[in-house]
Amino acid sequence: MGRGMVWIKAEVSGEWKKIVFGAWLFFRIFAAAMAEHNDTGKRGEELARRYLEEQGFAIVETNWRRGKYEVDIIAYKEGLIVFAEVKTRSNLGFGNPEEFVDHEKQRAYVRMANAYVIKHQREEEVRFDIISVVMTANSYRIEHIEGAFSAVELGRR
Repeated sequence: MGRGMVWIKAEVSGEWKKIVFGAWLFFRIFAAAMAEHNDTGKRGEELARRYLEEQGFAIVETNWRRGKYEVDIIAYKEGLIVFAEVKTRSNLGFGNPEEFVDHEKQRAYVRMANAYVIKHQREEEVRFDIISVVMTANSYRIEHIEGAFSAVELGRR
């Protein structure tokens, strides 16, 4: 036995074995689904980054973190700083991806933008975009929602 490990031998009824196996199987499936979900999100962010570059944006940060929050993409173009939230889905069963950027997420983006602008001493105009990516097995669709929300609008709510 390894250090710190305690082995307990116990008699387990057949019913308990089924419950324990069921719980184990559930968590294995859940972990696999989460890994696939994370992979889908990363692929969507990569597609969004390439899309912005094709539109003439210079990508300066990806996955920029401050505290518990993260901005997916920070890009510059012609005196404009864009803070882009990327939402990726593999189907539309629960709605369009952009519908999942709630007020809390928007307020977090405004706080992050303030922190970024102060830290980097930037004076450009700031815009908040959402990039919606819907991926299927053979294709994908990108919708770029420019100015999806603003700090002024959030202050009124």
